[in-house]
Amino acid sequence: MLHIRGAAPGDVPLILSLIRDLDEYEKLSSGCVATEDQLRATLFGPRPFAETLITEWKGAPVGLALFFHNYSTFLAKPGIYYRRSSENVVF
Repeated sequence: MLHIRGAAPGDVPLILSLIRDLDEYEKLSSGCVATEDQLRATLFGPRPFAETLITEWKGAPVGLALFFHNYSTFLAKPGIYYRRSSENVVF
């Protein structure tokens, strides 16, 4: 069964692992310089800069969605930036 839940501070090692998997999949292996401490501070600190959801299939983590709000001054409209990572899972 598919389950999507909000990430918690205890998920930081998993989040970093999924980000590194995406980095490798996209052949950007030198691009990921994030650390667990940085993710913990920026995702779960006093002022979170993004939100993260964890996707689980049959109880096992298979992906994440990370998103944050932005704003266009020219359009005077809010927006959202969304980045996903998932493994090849057949549902």
